[in-house]
Amino acid sequence: MRSRHTSVCAISRNILAACAVTFALTGCDALSRSAPSVAQYRLEPSQQAPVEGSQLGTVSVMRFSSIPPFDGRPFLYKTSDGSWRTDAYNSFLSDPSDMICDATAKALGWSGRFSLVGVQGIAVRCDFMVDGVIESFYADYSDPQHPVAVVEIHAYLLDGRGGRTRMIAHMGGKSDAPIKGSTAKDVADAFSVAVSQALDQIVRKLPAEVKAEATPAPANAAQSAAAFDAG
Repeated sequence: MRSRHTSVCAISRNILAACAVTFALTGCDALSRSAPSVAQYRLEPSQQAPVEGSQLGTVSVMRFSSIPPFDGRPFLYKTSDGSWRTDAYNSFLSDPSDMICDATAKALGWSGRFSLVGVQGIAVRCDFMVDGVIESFYADYSDPQHPVAVVEIHAYLLDGRGGRTRMIAHMGGKSDAPIKGSTAKDVADAFSVAVSQALDQIVRKLPAEVKAEATPAPANAAQSAAAFDAG
């Protein structure tokens, strides 16, 4: 009698264990299917064609500043009612400031207008610096039938060859690239196109040439020259 009771208990334990395993496998899978997936994307602007013009020298690209709310990694949406919403599940791998800095350096390199292009922190002292501000960086769904990725960048070319740094050019670029699908990947792709187009505008606004600022002669040298001429 005791052996029969023991057998029944053992069978019951086996059934319960099997049910627990089955629930763990099917239940967890069901929960994972219902939870939205989290994804991160790269900004991948396309390579641009070289730009006509002489080489200006060496240049270092600074880390661009970004105006809030366009300074975060999550996708930012402007909705049809004019409100703003961030995406908790889809974002970029890096901050817009870092991505635009890297993309600008690549665009300047592809342009062929500089003999060397580096980013902030490069060990070489460069002739020029490019700094900038990200004015807009969002997905505009104010017209749900025609959403676009909006990117606006203002860049400044600074000459550091003289005794002081001076701004010699202001170059702006803006693009509204259509979002061609309904997935987060489509949104990321549209951002890449918009950045590529905005940077192409900026690169094409580089000055044809930049003359170095004349260094003023020391006061005593100027006085000596005047005295020599008078004599």
